[in-house]
Amino acid sequence: MAFLYGVGIFALHSTILPLVGADEYTYDFCSSYLFWTLTVGAIPTVLNAALAHLVRAEGYSGQASFGVALGGDLNILLDPNLIAMLYFMVLILGKRGRFHLTLNPRYYSVSDGIPKEVLLVGLPSSIMNVMGIFSNITLNKLLVNYSNAAVTGIGIAKKIDMLSFAIANGLSQGVIPLIGYNFSAKNTRRMRDAIKVTLILSLAVTTVGAVLLFTCANPLVRAFINDAQTVHYGSMFQRIICITGPFTAITTVIISIFQSVGQKGKPLVLSMLRKGGLDVPFMFLLDSLAGVDAIAWATPIADCGAMLAGILLFVPLWRKMGKE
Repeated sequence: MAFLYGVGIFALHSTILPLVGADEYTYDFCSSYLFWTLTVGAIPTVLNAALAHLVRAEGYSGQASFGVALGGDLNILLDPNLIAMLYFMVLILGKRGRFHLTLNPRYYSVSDGIPKEVLLVGLPSSIMNVMGIFSNITLNKLLVNYSNAAVTGIGIAKKIDMLSFAIANGLSQGVIPLIGYNFSAKNTRRMRDAIKVTLILSLAVTTVGAVLLFTCANPLVRAFINDAQTVHYGSMFQRIICITGPFTAITTVIISIFQSVGQKGKPLVLSMLRKGGLDVPFMFLLDSLAGVDAIAWATPIADCGAMLAGILLFVPLWRKMGKE
């Protein structure tokens, strides 16, 4: 699927890129980036993430974290996903006999509804990523009507904001096996403790990150680019979207909890609310009301709405675990 997606996107790139906002000034850069990251990098990107989760589920969280970090560190010189993918494959092959996990295709089974369960459990994360792309495309299309500086500014702001979000998201993803194992073992006390610690750590990281990003917005954006107009837009957008950190931390942890206990519908609803369901309509509304200065406010509005919905859905489960 990843290979077909990468090839398909590149085959249609001359049509797709103008639709998502590329113009005569950015088309060549976008086309080159698309080739290396999607056409060439599609399979390593998918396998890197998949193998990291599988290794973590085996209890080797340190090795999983090292593999992901290895890819990020090598991003300066090499393609990170290819190196990380090879690392995970060597790790799995080297620990044959100690892993339940194997790369041998003859052990692949379609019995007991396993493919269906894999697809249903992973669907919320897939939908969240797809809707996130749809949200970013919509945002870029609206901003490109004003200037390329606005598009560049939001791109830089989102990359900077990803730092605290990535840490919180890593915590929520990393705790999935722990919650799942304890849920299956009916060890409710340990499961609740894991949830509490994850929520506290995620909120702490994202809150500190939000404060730093808000107060240091201008110098952080200027470190990427020294164009005055781009710095103006980037700083303004960063101060807006960094507010979403704590909201997103709570929502992602709740989504991970529902995934861990096998509740498939609720994570899907929350994923679609957070990206695409709420923010895209608000982008159009705010654009028509106040223009470029207000569009980015759609992100904290949507994340706050998704967080409130997540809390309402999660409270009954939490009370049930308390009774058990």
